[in-house]
Amino acid sequence: MLVVQAYFYAAAICIVAILMRRFRRTEFSIFEPGVTFGAFALLYSVVPLLAFSLVDDIFTHPQADIRLNYDTESLEAVSRVSWLHLWFFTCFALTYLGLRIEGRPLRTRGFRAEGIDLAIGATLLIGCKAIVWFGLHYFDVSANNYLETYIQLNTLPLLVRQVLTHLSGMTITCSLLLCVGLMSRREYRWILPIWLSLEAMLLLGSLGSRTTVFAICLASLASYHYLVRRVSALLVLTLLGMAFLAFVSVGAYRDMGSQVSSAPDFLVAMLIRNEFTSVFINALDIQRLRDAGMTDSIVPHFYFSDLVNVIPQQFLPIDKLDLSTWYVQSFYPEYAALGGGFAFGIISEAIVGLGYIDAGTRAVLLGILLAAAHAWIARKRQPSLWMITFYVWLLVLSFRLFRGTTLALVPVFILDFLPAYVMFRIVRAVILKYARVIRERSIATSGLL
Repeated sequence: MLVVQAYFYAAAICIVAILMRRFRRTEFSIFEPGVTFGAFALLYSVVPLLAFSLVDDIFTHPQADIRLNYDTESLEAVSRVSWLHLWFFTCFALTYLGLRIEGRPLRTRGFRAEGIDLAIGATLLIGCKAIVWFGLHYFDVSANNYLETYIQLNTLPLLVRQVLTHLSGMTITCSLLLCVGLMSRREYRWILPIWLSLEAMLLLGSLGSRTTVFAICLASLASYHYLVRRVSALLVLTLLGMAFLAFVSVGAYRDMGSQVSSAPDFLVAMLIRNEFTSVFINALDIQRLRDAGMTDSIVPHFYFSDLVNVIPQQFLPIDKLDLSTWYVQSFYPEYAALGGGFAFGIISEAIVGLGYIDAGTRAVLLGILLAAAHAWIARKRQPSLWMITFYVWLLVLSFRLFRGTTLALVPVFILDFLPAYVMFRIVRAVILKYARVIRERSIATSGLL
């Protein structure tokens, strides 16, 4: 059955590629939020399918996820969840392609960021990172791995934890702004590889984040595509393939590095110990829990959780429902106590709800929203720096819509992106006003002389 599903996935990919080629006048690009999200949806669907198809006895494999030890998990359950993935991808692809037929591509040629914008963006990035670093050291948050970091962060006062979390989110926004701005200025492009190398060194030293490195890489590539020269589809796929291998390699080494003794074992770890397979296993586990009636407590509240999460906890009479937190604390409290966590996933959301109806509705909704976001910016003859940054931000973080929840980017946009934008505008206005005052005084002084 899994082999049959693999053929269906291959057929779906071919059909989508043919349709994109058929509607050539729309000039589809892989660097569109909708296309990128579709690619992520495929990765989160196909990689687990390969893992369950190629790894013998995966349910009892020593490197396998502990959640696969339940007797209810079987290849039949894998097949059921995989069909749901395929249904979601098909609904999303048809919706997005249908709405993009009459659209136009994003045109940013000739855009050039101002020097003052680059200086402000760099200042905000350094400032946010410095505050986060100072806060972590002030509260003595030091750890040797991710799990210890999460444990110590959860012991901080709620307000401090909120501030540090959203400042970290703002650093992503400022980083993307700088990627766009630096790429638009030929004389400053040399900074990007040096910056990326430093972030990669921090990652290898367990001091950095895979998300940050991934965001800078993808944002730089997308910015180059739109601001410098169009990158061929073959080169894009090659680079993204290399990035994917690097991503899963780092993840497998981080999780299983000390337990892997040979190259074949490491390849198996790359296949079954990665985020894509983990999110798929979430759906398998949620299906088991739903069949046992253990998810009824969050219905129908989970439909509104993304919107409610915009409001700070201090202003709510009840605890906010974070689905990933609810999942791990409710069913794996020992792992949660160690600082561990699981992403939830849009397919898991659909399973908690109405299954295929939920999955199809969520796919259509995201297809409409991502197509509308592209159309809004593409209609501009000359998008501004922040418009391009928002476009790249949506493109880079679109994976959160699949591995998190359907509207996961709504609170991230309001609590991370908008504050960065507001701070940028305030600082820029103050600098320009101060510079104007200095210039007027200089003119007045020269007139007196």
